[in-house]
Order: sequence, then structure tokens, then C-alpha cells
Amino acid sequence: MLVTPENSLVERRRHPRLPRHDRLFIQFGGTPAAVGPPGATRFCEAVDTSPCGLRLCLRLAEALPRYSPLELWVSVSGAEGKYYLCGRVAWCVWRPGRETHELGVDLHAGPSSDQRAWARLFVG
Repeated sequence: MLVTPENSLVERRRHPRLPRHDRLFIQFGGTPAAVGPPGATRFCEAVDTSPCGLRLCLRLAEALPRYSPLELWVSVSGAEGKYYLCGRVAWCVWRPGRETHELGVDLHAGPSSDQRAWARLFVG
């Protein structure tokens, strides 16, 4: 069976995803050629979110390698301030109809991250 984001990640998800269209700024660790120099920051949009992950749309020159480290600053509609989150690329695919890459991000607690406050957004 061909493995795609739609059929491989659904089974791994521990939490339901909520459709969102929040604005994010994402900073890339390492030196992925798709985004530019180390520490490059780009704007993107969330497609859906959960306490432990996000699905994002982003214009890139090429797909990001799996496990690439990411730092994200998320501004959530209806909440004050921004959330600083750390994560890694779980998958990255080209969406030709949208002219963007779509990527899955597995979030994890990092130094000074707002992971716990982020997770509380999904309670209740």
C-alpha cells in the first residue's frame, strides 16, 4: 500500500485535529535548502491543529526532510499573545492545486516552549 499523509498519520494521531487557519511564523533549524540560510523565518498558515501536532501550508522550493527541527510562533485567533512551540517535520508533500507544500509537524516540549499552555487550548 502506498503510504501518504492521509493514510499513515491518521492511525498515529493520539488526539483529534481541529480545523484552524491561524497565522504562524516558523523558524527552521539546520540549513534546509528549501528555505534559505540557517535560522530563516517564514510565514505560513495552519490547516489543522492538536495538542501534539499541526498541519501547515507553506511555500517552499522543495520538500523538507523528515525530522527537520522547527521552531514555531503561533498566533491563535481569540487568544492573547503568541505560543512558542518546538517540533519536527513528520511528513512534507507538494499540493499542486494549491501551489504549496503541506507538512505535518510533531510537537514536543523544548526549552522555554509554551507546549503546556498550547495543550490547554484543546481541553474542554
